[in-house]
Amino acid sequence: MMITVKQLKHWLKPVRNTPLHPQWLMTRSSNDFSELLQKKQQGILLDIGCGNSQIKKIVRNTVTYIGLDYPKTMALGYDGAPDILGDASWLPFADASIDTAIMFDVLEHIANPELAIAEVSRVLSTGGHVFIKIPFLYPLHDEPHDYQRLTRHGLIHMLKKHDLQIEEISEQTSPVETSALLMNIALAKGLIDSVQEKSPAILTAPFIIGVIPLINIFGWAFAKILPSSKVMPVSYFIDARKGR
Repeated sequence: MMITVKQLKHWLKPVRNTPLHPQWLMTRSSNDFSELLQKKQQGILLDIGCGNSQIKKIVRNTVTYIGLDYPKTMALGYDGAPDILGDASWLPFADASIDTAIMFDVLEHIANPELAIAEVSRVLSTGGHVFIKIPFLYPLHDEPHDYQRLTRHGLIHMLKKHDLQIEEISEQTSPVETSALLMNIALAKGLIDSVQEKSPAILTAPFIIGVIPLINIFGWAFAKILPSSKVMPVSYFIDARKGR
């Protein structure tokens, strides 16, 4: 029996917002950024690396949505279809023609992310916003096109260099939540591999299924108790505005 990551995501979708899900600690912390995007979206919105076009679900009726993705990325098995096929390092849009840009889990998949940042700055209108989500401590994904992880300081430097002024940057998950999340991902991945390889380790399945929600709850609880720290987030959320 072969279980793919796509199949696992489908099976776990009903419990996505509960501690039963291996990535619950990451999912629950995404809501605040979605609310920020809903408040600040305007005009023509370009969703770069749109994938399954999940962002389209929260776009207001007064906003024009355009989804763009790279052909090789779509070939990895994403559902839906982008409005435009293109390269984030060379956007097929005129200067200052976009009012809102989205780059969620995109920059790590671009060999030279600064080219993409320069292109976003070029196509954004004055005062337009770009919303970025990028992993920091997160497993490799969509391989082989997973090239780097950037720190808060590297991101700030890159954005400022291209006239994008940081309005907000926040870390997704505290250190203890990140640790719990990575443990759960490791356990879930180990279980998938055991099934695919028909390994005797499949006998650990009841234990793994039972321990994942406990790890989630302990991670959440200790994050409430311990002092807040920015030292090891799972990812960064950024809201930046085009100057001049």
